[in-house]
Amino acid sequence: MPDIDRRRIGLVGCVKEKTNTPQPAAKLYTSPLFRGRVRYVERSCDSWSVLSALHGLVEPATVLDPATTRSNAGFASATRS
Repeated sequence: MPDIDRRRIGLVGCVKEKTNTPQPAAKLYTSPLFRGRVRYVERSCDSWSVLSALHGLVEPATVLDPATTRSNAGFASATRS
């Protein structure tokens, strides 16, 4: 069997609670649940990303504007049509 380089990659789902100013994705979401998940993946994974319902897979350092992440109600209603 070939020698395979295995990397552990973590995904942290976005949450509703956010800051009011543009921030890196790792700091934009403020809930205790999100913070705890970030602490876990930082300790246990080689790399990690935020999984956003609106933006998709986002690197932790990518700056997001909370005004563009406030509501995806339009997205939800469009997918139900």
